[in-house]
Amino acid sequence: MVSHPVGRFAGMTDPEIIAIVRRQHGLITFEQALRRGLTPHRVRSLVRRGDWVPVARRLYRAAVVPVTFEQRVLGACLLSGADAMASHMTAAALEDLDGARPGRVEISIRRGRTHHNPIAVVHQLSVMPRPVRIGGIPVTPVPRTLIDVAARLPEPTFTRMLDDALVRGKTTPDLVRAAVAEMTSGPRRAGIRRVVDALEVWTPGPRPASVPEIELARLIAAAGYGVPERQVEIFDRSGKLVGRVDLALRAARIAFEYYGADGHTPRTELHDRAREHDIIAAGWHLLVATKHTFGGGRARFLRALDQKVRVARAA
Repeated sequence: MVSHPVGRFAGMTDPEIIAIVRRQHGLITFEQALRRGLTPHRVRSLVRRGDWVPVARRLYRAAVVPVTFEQRVLGACLLSGADAMASHMTAAALEDLDGARPGRVEISIRRGRTHHNPIAVVHQLSVMPRPVRIGGIPVTPVPRTLIDVAARLPEPTFTRMLDDALVRGKTTPDLVRAAVAEMTSGPRRAGIRRVVDALEVWTPGPRPASVPEIELARLIAAAGYGVPERQVEIFDRSGKLVGRVDLALRAARIAFEYYGADGHTPRTELHDRAREHDIIAAGWHLLVATKHTFGGGRARFLRALDQKVRVARAA
C-alpha cells in the first residue's frame, strides 16, 4: 500500500480522498473524485498542476507515487467495473506462484459484457469465482488460477507450480478438485486435463515438507510402483517410534528420504545416518534421493528401487 505523505501528493486535504488513494496504490477514478465533491474542473486543474497523472480515461495516479505492477493491475480492475478481478498469469504472479512473472496485465469479467480495457487483456468467464484480496486487489483464487494457466505452460513448469502452491498451503488438493468440478468442457479442456493428471499423486495424507518430496512421489508412481504414502511413521519391533520418513511403500516396507542441500551439516548428517540405521534395523529398506535423482541419477535410483521391490516380494 502507499506510504507517502498522501495529503501533499494527492494535491488534496480531504481525508476520504486521501484514504482512497492510499487504499488503491495511489489511484483514484473520476467517479470516485466526483462522489467526494470534486468538480470536473477541479480534477482537470489537479491534472494540469501535475498532482494527478492520467493513467487511462477517467483514471488517475497521484504523481509522486511510482508505477508498480500492483498499481497497474488494480487500475485495470477499476476500469473494468465491480466484478473485474486479476486472473491468469497476473493472478499467479500476485500469489507468487512458482514460475510466475509479472507481465501484461490480465483480468477477467463476467461473460456477456462488452468491454475494452486499454491497459489489460480482458478474459470473459462463464463461471465467475469469488475473488480473494491481495493488497486490496481482487484476484481469482489459487485453484481457479491454476486451472486458467495450466494449458499455457510446459507440463513440468505447471506441475511444479501446482506442487509448490500445495506444499506452501496456498490451497489444497480438494479445493483444486472442487474448482475443476465447477468448470465445463470447452476451451480450457486441455488445462483441466493437465490439472487432473498433476493431482493424481496428491492422495490423502499429510502435506509434504518440500516440492522435491512430491516430485519423488511422482517419479515412483510413474515407474509403476503406485503412489507412496507421505510422512510415514516407522516403528521398531518393540513398537518404539524410530522416526518419520518422507515417503513409503508400506506393503513392501520401502522408505524414502529426500535430502536437500539446505540445512545439512556434519551434525545433522550424523543424526541422519543414525536414523537410517534404526529404520533398516526395524526391518525396512531405505532409499535416499537427492536433487541428482531427478537428473542423471534417475536411472540408478529406479534400478535400486526395482531391486528393493524384488527383494521385498521374494521375502
